[in-house]
Amino acid sequence: MPSLRSYRWPRRIQANQPPENPARFTVFESTGYTEGGSAFDRPGRATVVLGRQAVGEEWVAQHTHVSLFPGTPSRSFGTKREHLPAL
Repeated sequence: MPSLRSYRWPRRIQANQPPENPARFTVFESTGYTEGGSAFDRPGRATVVLGRQAVGEEWVAQHTHVSLFPGTPSRSFGTKREHLPAL
């Protein structure tokens, strides 16, 4: 079963324009574990495209994408019980 630790999102999320169809993007950090139990950095990025039916309506996510940075191992080994709990 995959195991991750210290999954962190920054407090600031970037936005692009125009405001009538904004996209939000950010990076995240996490810690993964090799099959031998060694920790490694596991950074990535996320994008959310927002939309709404009309001006003044609430924004809703119309598309999301989360991926690891190129070259980052996608597999993390172990169980959460073997490592400290996420912060």
